Amino acid sequence: MFCPRCGKELSDTTRFCGSCGYKLEESGKKKGNGAKTKKPIVTVLQCFGWCVFFVILGYFSLFHIPKSDWSYEIYGEKARITGYNGKEKDVVIPEKVKRGWLSYDVTSIQFISGFNNVTSIEIPGTITEISSGIFTGHDSLTNLVLRDGVTEIGAEAFARCSSLTSVEIPGSVTEIGWRAFDECSSLTNIVLQDGVAGIGEGAFIDCSSLESIELPGSVAEIGEFAFSGCSNVINIELSEGVTGIGEGAFWGCSSLTSIEIPDSVTEIGENAFWGCSSLMNIELPNGVYLSDEEIPDGCKVIRR
Repeated sequence: MFCPRCGKELSDTTRFCGSCGYKLEESGKKKGNGAKTKKPIVTVLQCFGWCVFFVILGYFSLFHIPKSDWSYEIYGEKARITGYNGKEKDVVIPEKVKRGWLSYDVTSIQFISGFNNVTSIEIPGTITEISSGIFTGHDSLTNLVLRDGVTEIGAEAFARCSSLTSVEIPGSVTEIGWRAFDECSSLTNIVLQDGVAGIGEGAFIDCSSLESIELPGSVAEIGEFAFSGCSNVINIELSEGVTGIGEGAFWGCSSLTSIEIPDSVTEIGENAFWGCSSLMNIELPNGVYLSDEEIPDGCKVIRR
């Protein structure tokens, strides 16, 4: 060992330094090179401090939600949008949200708050199903964009959105639910991409500003009263591939002047054209019939 005062090397049994007279017992016996051994309690406190630090860091990384325009819930490895907190009127619902360093796909929307003044909504394809009634009565909404990946539009999802003027429905959609766009009285334009499989009962009922309807060949069934009350429709184009036209499908389309039914249609429901008072011509394929009561007054039936 070494003398802590003068640094001279001493034997382990020496009690006094021969050079400076330092009494080793007064400072406690030194070991090795004379460095003082740390007391155990210091090490324990340091370990405890580091543990607290990492716990706090982990909390803020995993559970702290940074300020965002969106409220959401995490379930499993996915996220559900529950509210909008922003001030923008044109909004794009995010495909992903983050919590700490983890990222979650947004796959659904709950009944949400904060959309009262929103005029445009874009819904990403990660959200496959738009729940029933989710945007019912949002009368400030004028524009709606659905991205490819959405597969189902629920019942009354956009019903009574009275300011909505246009909507484009991607080909990934297999079902447009019951009264999905009921009473969207300002809707003038609908674009249905090829791939849309069916139009549900009353899907566009009472869309009184709608002027034109063009259905792709992927649409096999037109549901009952699907376009009933679309009193401003002048033109309807049905593509080869449509097989069934439901009861009252075009009931009350009082501005419609002519329609050509494709050869693929095998069944037309009762009163499909009831109240189409301006209809002058219906072109029907062989084997498909309408009763005299179902043909509007003054309308000519043309057989192919």
